[in-house]
Amino acid sequence: MSESTDQVRNPLTTAERKQLLALACASDRVAWARAFRPSPPRTHLGAVGSEILRYLEPFSHLVPGKIGRWFRKISFFTNIGRQFGLFGR
Repeated sequence: MSESTDQVRNPLTTAERKQLLALACASDRVAWARAFRPSPPRTHLGAVGSEILRYLEPFSHLVPGKIGRWFRKISFFTNIGRQFGLFGR
């Protein structure tokens, strides 16, 4: 809903609006560039650990007790970490 002119205390000039729009566009371009940059390369140890967890994940439901629950929680959080790019892809 638009405001009446007496409610606006410091209206922006056209030049100030252009500057704010240019700043918003620049920050949007930077955000897009960061979103699509490639993920950092994984270390050898991280790649081996990720592959081991990926192969053992289908069998995690066969492990009984606390150890099985711990393993399922670890694999759940590593999957979330992979989605956010924390552990590589």
